[in-house]
Amino acid sequence: FIDYVAGVFYIDERNTTDFADIFGLAPNASLLLADRTLKNKTEAIAGYVQADLNVTDQFKLTAGVRYTDEEKTFRIRDNRASCNDGTLEATCLANQNLIALNGVRIPDRQSVGIWTPRFAVNYQPNEDFLAFASATRGFKSGGWNARGTANNQLLPFDPEKVWSYEVGIKSDWFDRRF
Repeated sequence: FIDYVAGVFYIDERNTTDFADIFGLAPNASLLLADRTLKNKTEAIAGYVQADLNVTDQFKLTAGVRYTDEEKTFRIRDNRASCNDGTLEATCLANQNLIALNGVRIPDRQSVGIWTPRFAVNYQPNEDFLAFASATRGFKSGGWNARGTANNQLLPFDPEKVWSYEVGIKSDWFDRRF
């Protein structure tokens, strides 16, 4: 009468990106806009459960939920020689210098805890026809504008959240030609 699934997901991701932005002025002349090393860390754990209520052999209701707890951090280091000579200039790309234009400190840590439910209904009167509808809330975690070439451009962005709706049929018609 009831089918269910439950589980746990864990990720511990760490990456380092070393990149630069160069503006070409002429074939033999260029300007170094930024040269930096960015370190990102993401640690997340999620738990989920979903149950299918088989109302009849043809009709099924589904409900599920997932909870995700995620923390992200980033560190930035300027690779230019003048920023690595023992002093830290205000123009060097570094966590200590992350100040937005409004004077507020730019955070280098983000945390999110989010519930994402799913609901669905299936109707299958025979093995050749299935009608379904579902509604699911999803999310994509936030981050930072790593392509910024100045401290005040390395702004964070929030997680994206969306409700997704789907309605359709799965069927074979005309001897599986359609």
